[in-house]
Amino acid sequence: MGFADIPLDKDGVIRRNLFAISNPKAQRCTTPLSFALMLALRYLDQEPTQTIKLDDKGLTLNDVHFPLLTSDAGGYVGIDDRGMQTLLKYRSRTAVGPTVSLTDVLSGRVSKDLIRDRVVLIGVSAPSIKDIFLTPYSGSDAVTQQMPGVVVHGQMVSQFLSAALEGEGPIWYWPLPLVLGWILLWAGVGSVLGWWLRQPLWLGIAGVGGLIVLFGGGFGVFVIGSGWIPVVPPAIALVLSSVGMVGYVSYQAQQEQKFFQAKVQEQEKALALLRSLMAEDTAALNAALREPTEITGKPRSLLSGRYKIQKVLGSGGFGRTYLAQDTQRPGNPLCVVKHLRSGRTDERFMQVARRLFNTEAEILEKLGRHDQIPLLLAYVEENQEFYLVQEFIDGASLSEELQQKHSEAQVIQLLREILEVLSFVHSHYVIHRDLKPDNIIRRASDRKLVLIDFGAVKQIQPQEVEKTQGSTVVIGTMGYAAPEQLFGQPTLSSDIYAVGMIALQALTGIKPCDLPRDSQTGEVDWQQCVTVSEGLAAVLNRMVKFNFSDRYPSAKEALQDVRRLGTPALSVL
Repeated sequence: MGFADIPLDKDGVIRRNLFAISNPKAQRCTTPLSFALMLALRYLDQEPTQTIKLDDKGLTLNDVHFPLLTSDAGGYVGIDDRGMQTLLKYRSRTAVGPTVSLTDVLSGRVSKDLIRDRVVLIGVSAPSIKDIFLTPYSGSDAVTQQMPGVVVHGQMVSQFLSAALEGEGPIWYWPLPLVLGWILLWAGVGSVLGWWLRQPLWLGIAGVGGLIVLFGGGFGVFVIGSGWIPVVPPAIALVLSSVGMVGYVSYQAQQEQKFFQAKVQEQEKALALLRSLMAEDTAALNAALREPTEITGKPRSLLSGRYKIQKVLGSGGFGRTYLAQDTQRPGNPLCVVKHLRSGRTDERFMQVARRLFNTEAEILEKLGRHDQIPLLLAYVEENQEFYLVQEFIDGASLSEELQQKHSEAQVIQLLREILEVLSFVHSHYVIHRDLKPDNIIRRASDRKLVLIDFGAVKQIQPQEVEKTQGSTVVIGTMGYAAPEQLFGQPTLSSDIYAVGMIALQALTGIKPCDLPRDSQTGEVDWQQCVTVSEGLAAVLNRMVKFNFSDRYPSAKEALQDVRRLGTPALSVL
């Protein structure tokens, strides 16, 4: 005799084979082995060479071992693991072997060979008897796809006989730690996809591809290798982590935009206050206009006890730029120290200048995360003078390239390179304010263009100035500075104007100040100097419009039109 208990999962599906129990207190059921195992062992008794072992570690039939299914086994965490259980390996969707009716047996219509030396189970299969069960094969049609109990017992018997006679192992599965690692792996995949593919379309395509790999791989392992690898929890982890990462990145982007907006607004307020203070002292301002301040000295040879000054790289009314060594980093790498000198030293002016300096330093620190913008290493105030320490970019300025005329294809490539970096800057609502060939460097290591020398801080001391009506101080580099910037009101489109003038200089070989202009409209009449395609001419004309509202609002829109001109087939200059 053997017990006929069949354990059901919470969803009513039979996935386990309970083959032995140990209950000394049992009164009604005293047999330790299941009906299916008893039948299999009776059959195997005919084979004297069979090796059968049953102990507290599980069941072993010849060389096949059935480990015990425990409460921490893979997807069966928390199950009732009393007794000895293994995963039931079904032989087929329906009957495990030939099926005949009792009427055929009694009528002598069944061949003896169908019964001789076989395990034969006799039972009922009519749904009305209610001895039918759901299996992993069951679908929406619950009645026709349920399996009679006698057939389930036949599946269990067949599992044991196949192991003993054919060496077919049981369904294997991963322990809980490995399953958790598997789920975390797919969560990581989803996070990476969400980080790199932030657009819904591409993320959706990649997510569907990941699910196909996951479910296809799990199905293949189950069919070919009899392994049960969880697919639903990893699939959920993949979807949730990718969506969650997109949400996190979007939230971070929003927070970063708010940061930049706040800093830019603070910067503009400081600039407005600075201009107001400079306008209050007309005499001092006029003196500054007539006699720009000259810097004759240089900071201590070891600035802030760390940066050792090597040589002067450039100078202007705002201060000087030095090449220095960082004595506190391994190898004493080179860096650039920008000495920014204020135009006045009274306390009120210095408070505004300090506020402007600190705000711009915070902006530069964030922008420096772009590969084509120098990294801000430090910012220091000493003796009422300001110092910005930035990454040293080894290369040549764009001014050297513009000594020769560029072809149309080269100009399109140049516009793409500059606008791609500038679009990152404009996406944070930051205006460069001083775009010109001297402030664009072709990096020697990879031949990429790097934007340097963002210009708001330099307004604490006029760099290039001229007197206009109302004694307004003009900030910027003449020729590249847009008209509204000359009146102290730069916008994002002011940078677009400067990029357009750089492109015109590359095309014509003429510096912006020398390009002809229409005396009536003030527009640059550059097309009499060079002939280009209509597409490029339209882009350049919009970039250098006199009225800022007629230009591209930011680098992103300008870059889109430049890309429509096609990708030039040429090497980087």
